[in-house]
Amino acid sequence: MSMNIFRLTGDSLHMLSHSILIIRLLSAKNAQAISLKSIELYLLVYVSRYLDLFTTFYSLYNSIMKILFILTTAAIVYIIRYHEPNYATYDKAHDTFAHWKLAVMPCAFVTLITTIFDHPITGAILELLWTFSIYLESVAMLPQLVLLEHYQEIECLTGSYIGLKSCYRGFYILNWVYRSYYTPFYWHHPVVYIAGVLQTVIGACILVELRNKAWKPKDLFVRTTYTQPRLSRLQDEEDNNQQEAEGSRNDENGGGTSSSQEMRTRKAKSGSSEPNDTAASPVASNDKDNLTQPLLQYQVV
Repeated sequence: MSMNIFRLTGDSLHMLSHSILIIRLLSAKNAQAISLKSIELYLLVYVSRYLDLFTTFYSLYNSIMKILFILTTAAIVYIIRYHEPNYATYDKAHDTFAHWKLAVMPCAFVTLITTIFDHPITGAILELLWTFSIYLESVAMLPQLVLLEHYQEIECLTGSYIGLKSCYRGFYILNWVYRSYYTPFYWHHPVVYIAGVLQTVIGACILVELRNKAWKPKDLFVRTTYTQPRLSRLQDEEDNNQQEAEGSRNDENGGGTSSSQEMRTRKAKSGSSEPNDTAASPVASNDKDNLTQPLLQYQVV
């Protein structure tokens, strides 16, 4: 492995994007504006590409980075898909890119065609998976781009993750150019070049989309909190009214005239009604039907 400043910068930005996203998910406890489908595509990319960990040793640095990419991406998928309340805030309704049909299957088809004709005999499984991962990585950010179009504002850490994830490939391209001049017998792979340019173009589109968003620099850590359901508050009000009515009847039966008058005055001021009042029943019924869900609020912490 030939190490240079461009390769090191690309790896650092790549790993930094994963670290920022994990910190953002665990601290803010919400997964809004994050495409789970895009992260799942990257997990498939890393698993397909780095299976040579079991067959070939290049360097300690190379092996550590491969393991970190796989583990951190798998951790992000787990946090969004299974960890509460992140899963409850994941924007599944807008993360609608058909990644299996529009990304995985086309890349697998192109891989079979190019690899079989290029290596009809030596086209082993690892070679197929490596080529497939190169193609798939070039389009892995498309679900994130589609999801981003539904948001007018973007949080600072979310935008930082998306920006870093979109531009690291540019440094890898500079690494290829550098190695082509300074590495003897450097192997020029057209698949890598084409996929790298495509990924850089998609990353540039995402950066332009981020530039058009309103950033929220103060909301670095936004914690999701749930307020008391409005239905329970309505029930509490009805219980209080019923208790006041029962107290009023007890006072009347026991001769407590002053207490009864005071109770009626308090009820008249508050605009409350008897629990058997038929005019108020439809309103309470509609409130129960329409307001049964908790209200979701965001609180800066």
